[in-house]
Amino acid sequence: VIPAVSARLELPEDSPITLERLGQLLSAMERLEMLGRADGLDLSDRSDLVLGYDGRFQVIISYDADFDYKLLCLLEAVKCLEPNERGTIRLNMKEANKAHFIPASE
Repeated sequence: VIPAVSARLELPEDSPITLERLGQLLSAMERLEMLGRADGLDLSDRSDLVLGYDGRFQVIISYDADFDYKLLCLLEAVKCLEPNERGTIRLNMKEANKAHFIPASE
């Protein structure tokens, strides 16, 4: 679903995330000033969402995660990476305070 400017966001009936949870994610991103670096949001997986971030990362987060905490982890992980690094950052690990970076294959 691609929302239009000024249109009400609607999710398919079988969406793995509720509008309330999606609102919580977007609010957390806004509070942390991350919305401008978001490239997209893939909600097709039943257990995890995939956030395109900074034009170079695919960030995997569980739908039931503490979004504020996971986004802070993302910001810290990005600080540790070089500006030319691209890949996947997994924030859906069982260890709540770990981020796992998987470099993109060139």
